[in-house]
Amino acid sequence: MIIFATSKALLSMKKFTLLFAILLFAVAASFAQDRKVVQALKPSHLLDRKLSASFSGVPAAQQPHKKLPVTRGGTIVYDTLGTAANAYTTLEPGSTDVYADNNTNTVIFIHRNDDTKFEHVISHYRYDISNDGGNNWTLNKGPLNPNCKDSVGWYNSRFPQAVIYNPSPTSSNQVDSSYLAYLGSWHDNTNSSNNSIWNGIITGVQRLDGASSTRTENDLTPNNANTLIASALTKGLPGEFWAVDQEQSGGTNDSIIIVYKGVWNNTTKDVDWNLFARLNPNFYDNGGTTSKLTPMIAFDPTGMMGWIGSCGDFGGDLTGTLTPFFYNTTDGGQTWNGPYVANTLDFPCVMSSLSPNSQSNVPVCGFDLDLAVDKNGTPHLVTTVGSVGGDFNHDIESGLGVSLFDFSYNADSGTWNAINIYQMTTFRGKIGGGSEGDYTQDNRPQLSLSPDGSKIIYLWTDSPVNPGGDNNVPDLLGIGYDVNANKWTVVDTFTAVDNTWGGQSAFPSVSPIALKTGSATYAPTVITKLDPTLDPTLPASFFYFEGIGFDDDAYTQEISECKVNAVKNITKADANISMYPNPANDVVFISAPSQKLQTATINVYNVLGELVYSDKNRNNSTYTLSTKSLTNGIYTITIVNGNSVSSKQLIVNHN
Repeated sequence: MIIFATSKALLSMKKFTLLFAILLFAVAASFAQDRKVVQALKPSHLLDRKLSASFSGVPAAQQPHKKLPVTRGGTIVYDTLGTAANAYTTLEPGSTDVYADNNTNTVIFIHRNDDTKFEHVISHYRYDISNDGGNNWTLNKGPLNPNCKDSVGWYNSRFPQAVIYNPSPTSSNQVDSSYLAYLGSWHDNTNSSNNSIWNGIITGVQRLDGASSTRTENDLTPNNANTLIASALTKGLPGEFWAVDQEQSGGTNDSIIIVYKGVWNNTTKDVDWNLFARLNPNFYDNGGTTSKLTPMIAFDPTGMMGWIGSCGDFGGDLTGTLTPFFYNTTDGGQTWNGPYVANTLDFPCVMSSLSPNSQSNVPVCGFDLDLAVDKNGTPHLVTTVGSVGGDFNHDIESGLGVSLFDFSYNADSGTWNAINIYQMTTFRGKIGGGSEGDYTQDNRPQLSLSPDGSKIIYLWTDSPVNPGGDNNVPDLLGIGYDVNANKWTVVDTFTAVDNTWGGQSAFPSVSPIALKTGSATYAPTVITKLDPTLDPTLPASFFYFEGIGFDDDAYTQEISECKVNAVKNITKADANISMYPNPANDVVFISAPSQKLQTATINVYNVLGELVYSDKNRNNSTYTLSTKSLTNGIYTITIVNGNSVSSKQLIVNHN
């Protein structure tokens, strides 16, 4: 049975008793062979329209299995936040709508306007702020972008994201000298049937003291308006900001990942954003369409080591599936190398996690993911993995077992690493609905990194009281990882025994930066609560969870790892390829091992993706490329040799 679902919400249900849960498990076990094929979620680009076809299906079943001991959390301490016109603020799990700053002990949550309380414009962004680590809040400040409107042909802004930046870190008043920098996506509402065409990004800043004179607003149309939904707003080097997007042309997603970069302008007291790069991972082209998940971008605490990661279909022996890939930078984002693509068939721990009853016995990534980069510059891409359906249509046999994995990659050694963190008891569930269809939620993994990059908090949703069923009574679960000690905590089901929040963890949004308080690391977390009718298109409320994290002495567990050399990657960007000088003036030399470069085709693309140069290398281990005819700017160099494609970024700067 194939289930279509493209959005998520909340179903209010009372907690099951332990006895009933045991009985439910016994019943669910009788469905142990139900594969229940679930398709990948479509991009959330319909917005305030119908986002889902109907949800149907018999309960899926899988034997519950935990890699680590599990504890049950206590009473949740929570704070009431602001409200929005609907639940779309938190629909996209890749958005940075919660952000914490340890220097100012400040937490912010950005959301859309509630037109039942304020002016009738749901495109406006408002934010809630706490200057004492989440204990006390000021709500619904704004709007940040008053020029946006809900009108045809105007800036209809959606999916707000925000970070905190202090351009004067030595100031005596850290809070009043810091700014909220925001970024969101907009469409012009001209496609009245489904709003499927996006146009660009909304950006701006406002000082944390709320002074309206410090507010800026910019309506940008990058990449000739061929954009989708920007994700993963983050900070890199001081004064630099990043986000990623997917290219969409005529309603069709192609292979391009858009990289946005913002730079603090100390004169205008604003962030100047531009399209920095267009990366082409060369996803498998299936009749003009490509399949991949939302890209994410993150940097280590220094801002020098950055990674872009997601999952996509690269063809080959994994055609019809989704597998992890990365790009990386070691110079603060000036150049990006990749893609580095994992062949999940080569991971013993991945293959052993699949059910022997699978029709395919081929792994596929689940449809939500997140990315963090630790103190060592190591990326952590967290996503669920299960068996792809027998039709190999980017779907997952959720009824046969889905596990939460952490994938990482070492670009120097060419080594992949995978860790099976937890086996889910459920995957997807209907948790809301209304006049515009039913809404579902998957496991929605989220990561929060300590300020020094030594601790990572992993959070996700699952319905442990409904083993073998659907994820329609989701609890918030989590685990912590100590990078220095290479130790883990036990899994904590934070909301399991809370009378208010048990089974009601809808759309958890987590700050990419954790709060370090004494000897504990906490992940600032916001949960969405729907209108009493459970219709996500009606006004939604938001709540901040305190104390979601672990003490330093809780990291005592070990989890086995499985390392795989990248020699069998489906597509591997060879780390031995170099270009010098870079930036280049009149000429650049491209060198690589002879087997990589000889007979290869050298292609040069500008930031618009246009091919501006192509030539075939003639048995030389070093290729000389004249850049005299290229204007100043950023270019992507691809080296194509048979089925192998590698890419490097080149900066041309004529003195």
